[in-house]
Amino acid sequence: LIFSHQEQVEGAKFLKKNGINIDNYVGLILRSPRYYFENKIIPFEKKSLRDSDLENFSLALKHLSKKKYKILNFGNKDISQKNEDLIMYNNSSEKNDFYDIFLPYHCSFMISSGLGLDFIPTLNRKKRFLVNFSELFAFWIIDGDVELMIPKKFKKLDTQKFIPYSEVLNLNLSNYNYIEDLNNKGYDCIPNTPEEIFGAIEEIEHFYRENKYLNNDMDFLNEKFRRIYFNRFGYKIKKTKICNSFLKINQNLIN
Repeated sequence: LIFSHQEQVEGAKFLKKNGINIDNYVGLILRSPRYYFENKIIPFEKKSLRDSDLENFSLALKHLSKKKYKILNFGNKDISQKNEDLIMYNNSSEKNDFYDIFLPYHCSFMISSGLGLDFIPTLNRKKRFLVNFSELFAFWIIDGDVELMIPKKFKKLDTQKFIPYSEVLNLNLSNYNYIEDLNNKGYDCIPNTPEEIFGAIEEIEHFYRENKYLNNDMDFLNEKFRRIYFNRFGYKIKKTKICNSFLKINQNLIN
C-alpha cells in the first residue's frame, strides 16, 4: 500500500492526539458476537467459537504497558478494562474507513483471535500472532505467516474434562461456527485463561523484539502436534508454533 502525503499527515494526527508513537504500538483485534447483531446480520447475539473476551487480556495488557507499548483495539467493544495504554479505537467517534486500514497497517505487530482485518499488517511486513484461536482445522491457512499462537481448548460436557487435540480434529469439533451447535453435540469450546494469554503475549513480545523464541523446551510437543495434524489432514505444518508456555501447562492435550 502507498499512502499519499495528505493521508500520512492525517494518520499521524490521530496517533499524536492519542499519544501513540507510530513505531511502538500493538494492534489488538478480538471477535465479538455484537458485530453481527448490531449490524443486523443476525437477529440476535449468537456466540461463535471464534469470539473472545477482552476481560481475559488484563494481565497481558499490563505486560505490554510495562514494555512501553500503546495498545490500539480494533475489535471487541468491551470497555471494562482499566488500562491507560489501551485505546478503544472501535468506540471512537473518529473511527472511519481510512483509519481502519492506516492504523493496522502501521502497528508494530498484531494480536488477533483470527479475523480478516489482521492480515492488513502483513501487507507492511509486520507480524500477526493468534490467541484464542479456535479453527484448528485451518492451520494450513495460518502456517505461512503466523509464527506463534495458542489455541482454545475443547471439553466434553458430560465429563467436564478437556479432550486432546487429536480427538478435536478427528471429530471435526473446530469446524463448528456456533457454541450452541457444538453444545448440542455434547462438547464445548473454552477460551484461553488470563494466565495462558499472558504467557503467550510474553513470548510474542520477546519474539518481536529479539527475533528469536523465548524458550524452546516444549518443541517436542509442537512436533507431536504436527504429526497429529499431518495424520488427520495430510498437511505438514512448517512454521507456526504453539507457545511454549501454553504447552507446558496443557501437555496432556497433545496426544
